[in-house]
Amino acid sequence: MSTPRISVIIPCRDEVVGLERTLCSVIDQGYENIELLVADGGSVDGSVELIAEYAEHIAWWHSGPDTGPADGVNLAMRHATGEIVGILHAGDLYLPGALEAVIERMVGESRSDWVVGHGVRTDGQDGEQGRYDAVAPASPVSFLMHDTGQLPTSAVFYRKSLLERHGPFDVRFRFAWSYEMHARLIIANRRPTVVGRLLVAHREDDRDNDSINRTLRQGIEYIEVAERFGEHLPIKQQYALWRNTDERRRIYALAEAEMKSGLARRQLWQRLLRRPWWLASPSYRRMLLHGTDSRDDKGHDHDQTRHAA
Repeated sequence: MSTPRISVIIPCRDEVVGLERTLCSVIDQGYENIELLVADGGSVDGSVELIAEYAEHIAWWHSGPDTGPADGVNLAMRHATGEIVGILHAGDLYLPGALEAVIERMVGESRSDWVVGHGVRTDGQDGEQGRYDAVAPASPVSFLMHDTGQLPTSAVFYRKSLLERHGPFDVRFRFAWSYEMHARLIIANRRPTVVGRLLVAHREDDRDNDSINRTLRQGIEYIEVAERFGEHLPIKQQYALWRNTDERRRIYALAEAEMKSGLARRQLWQRLLRRPWWLASPSYRRMLLHGTDSRDDKGHDHDQTRHAA
């Protein structure tokens, strides 16, 4: 099997905790043609010194102010020489054999331009919190409605020529920049190939309100992306998407308001916001907006909370 070069880009800023393991997870892949690039957004927590220690394994790195991860990735892309590009967030890890599994789907007869694998969620002590399975979008409208098409960012790989044709990443988004690119590709009738194995471990740090606020901001950005691309849909689908985004906006507004209320209610919303994928269930969204005893006309229980954990 040929071994095309894979450019792995790590965007980071003040994420020295976990960054070394991220770097090592790339270096230790054992794949002979890796090009590692690190785009640091001007860290002041020791990340720069750590990156410098691994300079012999890094083809290019830069540290300086940027507008967010998309800005850093775009800069690194100008220096990437690989045929295939992967973007690995600081704190996340490539699992053993991940790059080999990607190559199997991106060379030879299949020659996919865009592949994605499954992920596993972990806490700060490497405790498993559940899987994050990649799901190919059923349709453009279902992807924009956030009902199908989970694509774990660190488990996504692109042919560089595909990104050059449809890029760059949109720097106006700080949290939904990869989702915006995927929406752009899907509207252009491109679909990802799902690799049926675990490729990454994604570290979730939910020990403070920063992660919750980040989820709220990301959710709003996802809605903004959906509204941007909705105009490309047939009118009936545009209406369905409008109802969907309105529902999601109300949920996030309710979450933001109730996070300031009593302890019990705040803990319930914290639980949701640490599991934003629950919102992919339309019945769960209805339950949040219309009460915990929401039932359909046949009396079926729509409370998804006990099934989603």
